Amino acid sequence: MKEKPHVDLIVFDLDGTLIDSCRDLTLSVNDTLHSLGYPPLEESLIAQYVGQGVTPLLQRSLERYGSKKVEEARSIFLKRYEEHLLDNTRLFPGVADVLLHFVEKHLAILTNKPYSLTEKILSGLNIDPLFSIVIGGDSLEAKKPDPGGFRFILNQLGILPREAMIVGDNPVDIQTGKRVGSWTCGVTYGYSAESDVKNAHPDFLISTLSALQNIIL
Repeated sequence: MKEKPHVDLIVFDLDGTLIDSCRDLTLSVNDTLHSLGYPPLEESLIAQYVGQGVTPLLQRSLERYGSKKVEEARSIFLKRYEEHLLDNTRLFPGVADVLLHFVEKHLAILTNKPYSLTEKILSGLNIDPLFSIVIGGDSLEAKKPDPGGFRFILNQLGILPREAMIVGDNPVDIQTGKRVGSWTCGVTYGYSAESDVKNAHPDFLISTLSALQNIIL
């Protein structure tokens, strides 16, 4: 049996961890591609590109067509996505119950999604009051896997790395936690391949967020 860590802070990734946003992201990416004269991509493919921020998402999508129109695509995408980011986006099963279960701990969001879009989603899903701090991909100079955002959260709350855990579906989340020295937990129901999450060697690996309640003291 692994040691059950006692943590005072849980830092969550957003897309693919707390929320299933893939349909809205896919529709916005494909609308952007259509505006630029390219055919749509499969949702399963776009899902693999989620997690490192808007620019990498569009870069990888455009690379399928040998295009470098990233700045033009970004402008189109952000306008479209902001208008439709809650059309289909929902919490993954059990997420609301897990957040409420840990409500006496500090909860934070560390995502590579732009801050304004993150706040709009958290508010629209009625979970924004549960989080002590929300850090978006444009809140600081660097995004995950740079540890700066995580360290900022720790410093703001006066919490040591080993008193915190990061939970996410992408290897960048695990890498971020390891660079800080916190506990790490990978989830396998998100957008990254399960093998990629395993290969990042998180301290814990769970197939539902509800299982987090059996890990953390």
